[in-house]
Amino acid sequence: MKDNFEYINISFVLEKLNYAEFDINEFEKIQDSLKKIENLKLFIEIIERNSIQVLTYTRIKYYFPKIFNNLIKIANWNFQYLKYQNRFLRQNSYIQKVLEASKAQGIKVVFLKGFCFSQCLYSEKFYKKMNDIDILIEEKYIHAFEGILKNNKFTCLFKNLFSKKLDLTKTHHLPPYISDDKICVISVHWGLSSNLLLNKIQNSLWLNLVPITNFQNSFRMSWEHNLFHLCIHLPLFKVGIKELADIFNVIKFGKPLDFSKFKILISDSSSHDKIFRSLIITSQLFPELKNNTFFLETILWCEKFVSKKIIQLIKKRTISLKFLLTARTTYITKIEKNFLLFRLSKSYKNKFKIWIKMWILLFFIPAEEIKCISGYLGNNTFAMFYYKILTPISIIKVLCSEHGTKNIFIFTLANVLTIIAGILKFSFLERETEEYDLKLLNLYKEME
Repeated sequence: MKDNFEYINISFVLEKLNYAEFDINEFEKIQDSLKKIENLKLFIEIIERNSIQVLTYTRIKYYFPKIFNNLIKIANWNFQYLKYQNRFLRQNSYIQKVLEASKAQGIKVVFLKGFCFSQCLYSEKFYKKMNDIDILIEEKYIHAFEGILKNNKFTCLFKNLFSKKLDLTKTHHLPPYISDDKICVISVHWGLSSNLLLNKIQNSLWLNLVPITNFQNSFRMSWEHNLFHLCIHLPLFKVGIKELADIFNVIKFGKPLDFSKFKILISDSSSHDKIFRSLIITSQLFPELKNNTFFLETILWCEKFVSKKIIQLIKKRTISLKFLLTARTTYITKIEKNFLLFRLSKSYKNKFKIWIKMWILLFFIPAEEIKCISGYLGNNTFAMFYYKILTPISIIKVLCSEHGTKNIFIFTLANVLTIIAGILKFSFLERETEEYDLKLLNLYKEME
């Protein structure tokens, strides 16, 4: 990779600051690289784009106070840190109540990703902004667990999305449940992926649970299952230090990792491409991985089964360190947020404006966002025209993968019918007042 020293120094600093356990032996090297960063605004911009303010803030403030004082003059991190910390503490109080009720009904609660790692992996429990708490429970307890959430004043925005009898072939999770004060969001899963619900991966998952000592009746998956889960769901267009750090830290600190067990998970799910892609991209920002035995064993074995298309995709997205540090995008989230606003809106006029905006976001994508999503870094007019056509298709594929093709089709059709019905009823001539739950809107604004 050919990049100037500014990006090399920034990458090194952010890599080391996002270890699950700070390596004090690297103190002088980190401090030296920090001093060499001339463009502090660029440094802050990369931190915020990668959504790693919390841990970075904590580590710089504690270990490098002089540099921190210069950064805080141009970064509003004090306010953000206190706000996110307060939310984390209040989320914990909700979790305690849910766990108590679950234990009474004999329901094992397994925490996934961020909240799990805050308790079992990172030295700082509050290591990042916790948007939502991902929970895994057995499918037979889904409706009982929904009852527990409702009893604790959680509501679901999509009440009628599922019937009483869940169809396991269509999805693997419920829509999010949100607390009345809009502080805590809980996402309930009964599988790691819609494609993995009925095979032996599910069985091996439940046989290898490990208790979380900080909370009663709470568990984590084995480190092999955790790494597998992170890799198969790594969003290609939202790949940044925030996402890659978790993968790196599970491998480095989630000991012991057993390659033979991980190999079985990959084989049973035929996920060689996703695992290979995730680990190779992670190693570009966390180069220490390249000396890790588990990483090398996994890469060498997966490479035999990886398609040429994936190899080319990886090369495209790792050709530039600058691109890796700045390509994380939440553009697709904007489309999802507008869909939410469409459903929440009571005003036909407002629904119509939001509906138009969703199509504009999908088909009139800014050039910089096209580059982030496509990985094309050039400025050739014909190539950019090609990617303008290709990028909306890529976004639709991502949305279908995340929410289910059938659900996306039904929701899109329902929205169109709502708009047509309003036109036929001359709803746009009616006087309407729009009222939104501002706490809910602010919550979704921050969930990136």
